[in-house]
Amino acid sequence: MNNLKTCRVCLLSKTLDAYTKDRTKKLGITNICKECAKIASRKYYVSNSKDIKKRTTCYSNSYIPKHSR
Repeated sequence: MNNLKTCRVCLLSKTLDAYTKDRTKKLGITNICKECAKIASRKYYVSNSKDIKKRTTCYSNSYIPKHSR
């Protein structure tokens, strides 16, 4: 079996351990390597940080008991 896969973002061939698991895919791993996924996640957070913080605060206020904070 071939132990290399090409990332669809950076287009580099990397070993299978450079990808996260995804049971919905044929090989059981994602199409994007961990490094590219990390960059994309960070980019998303930077551009949507206000919404993410607002959603997190709303969740915290609704579901976490006040005495446990």
